[in-house]
Amino acid sequence: MNWNHYSKGIPTKLRSQLAQEAARLIIEEGITGYQPAKLKAANRFGVTESDAMLPGNEEIDRAILEYHRIFSSKQCNWLHQKRTAAIKAMEFFQDFSPRLTGPLISGVAGQFSPVMVYLHTDSPEQIIIRLLDADIPFREKSHDVMSVKGDLEIFSRLRVGIDSMTVDLYLFPIEYLRNKPKTNYLLTKQATIRQVKKLLNAHHNQTSTTRDIQIFCQ
Repeated sequence: MNWNHYSKGIPTKLRSQLAQEAARLIIEEGITGYQPAKLKAANRFGVTESDAMLPGNEEIDRAILEYHRIFSSKQCNWLHQKRTAAIKAMEFFQDFSPRLTGPLISGVAGQFSPVMVYLHTDSPEQIIIRLLDADIPFREKSHDVMSVKGDLEIFSRLRVGIDSMTVDLYLFPIEYLRNKPKTNYLLTKQATIRQVKKLLNAHHNQTSTTRDIQIFCQ
């Protein structure tokens, strides 16, 4: 894609450098979320938001993939292990319409990338009981969601360990299956168990790219 149409924004070369720095921050420093990485990269280059447009998320994804291609021979293993852990979590909670979201879908996940799974139920205590009955340790926190009506809602987030991987379970009411939320991460792309398994199988044949999003995500 040609970014020259942003002629009134920051120069194309600087924009590319910002995307590369944001990618590095996500991979090496474990910064979660595009926006914090963009702002920290902009600060390091002396760029303010008013100078922008800052790089888009897809630009950063491409920079992440390029970084992994050049510097990280382990990225494919991380991606495989995290997707495998995601499938195990989703199968365990298959009664709660699990959906994978985040960098594991696009294939840009690295060592510090979280495994993020959405679960849907009108009785969150059922998920707690499922964990307790299986003697699975967890930590409970919360996450904020802007509803489709524009109201701020707070739901539970459970952190568990699977195969030495940290998995974050984001709990939502069932109605959010139809009305996808916008969290602080603005994660709207989601994948079912079947779709994640396709991603995992495809990974054996070729490196996943951002094109996977269009193929496997709804």
